[in-house]
Amino acid sequence: MNLFENQKNILQILTSICQDFNLGSYISSTVVNVGYEDLNYILESSSGKYFVKIFQNRAKEDINRLISYILKAIQGGVHHPKFYEGNQGYLYNKDDLSLCVLEYVNGKSFYDLNLKPSFDELRFLAQQSALIHQMDLKPMPTYNQWALVNFVNEYNTKKSYLKKDDIKFIKPLYKIFGQINFEKLPHTFVHGDIVATNVLKDKNNKIYIIDFGVSNYYPRIIDLAVIMSNLCLVEDKNETIYRANILIEEYQKYTKLSDEEIGLLPIFTRAANALHILGVNYEETKNSTSKHSKENTYWLNQGRLGLRQYME
Repeated sequence: MNLFENQKNILQILTSICQDFNLGSYISSTVVNVGYEDLNYILESSSGKYFVKIFQNRAKEDINRLISYILKAIQGGVHHPKFYEGNQGYLYNKDDLSLCVLEYVNGKSFYDLNLKPSFDELRFLAQQSALIHQMDLKPMPTYNQWALVNFVNEYNTKKSYLKKDDIKFIKPLYKIFGQINFEKLPHTFVHGDIVATNVLKDKNNKIYIIDFGVSNYYPRIIDLAVIMSNLCLVEDKNETIYRANILIEEYQKYTKLSDEEIGLLPIFTRAANALHILGVNYEETKNSTSKHSKENTYWLNQGRLGLRQYME
């Protein structure tokens, strides 16, 4: 049994966190049931609310690197909830678990709000992307199933889980994407997963970007493509295009894109939609408890809408 499925152990560990991070006395905790990686809790203590992220299937050195990236992003002006430091530092290890404690944002993600960003909020996300891309970081390559650069491999590995109608849209895209020479594209440090579940909006309308788990040194247009595949995507295709243009125009106030990058953005965007479909179908096969969940249905619908608009 997973340690965090045992309520007694949850209480013990969260109580220890309160003590070791000087957060006051433990009151209660709530599971955050969104996301495909890691375990997340909202912890309430006598001093307030906090967000606890429990890392799953990651080496401690990888977690430490991830935390260092986020700290550097915060220093560079990226809006991310702040980290709290305990008696072990930012990364806390107990009973073979590794976790960190972050500022609790009194708000919700765009996914939970069931909203798309406004035009001004899209401009802000473009600005934030540009700040992330200015970070002087070049991590060692690591494989992540949700990283857009791995779309071709993910298709080859998981295509058997796709429905026929999905294959009809994704297979031609796979062939085009596989011919792209990534090495010729400008690379920077990128977030890689700026989507509705990873963008928070607090009660004062301040925007936060969270979850750098997919971040690495990739073609910089990946962040724009991922935003376009979800946060720019609406039912009206013309409005989707208009929203995408707002994002690109704002980004280019800080960093000029090459003609090749602009030409490849639609392909990268639809590959991001296809990757969501691949990932969800695979997750539902591997984990029956997540089958037809609200989040899975959301990503399948978003992916199919994006691919349909691309083919029209």
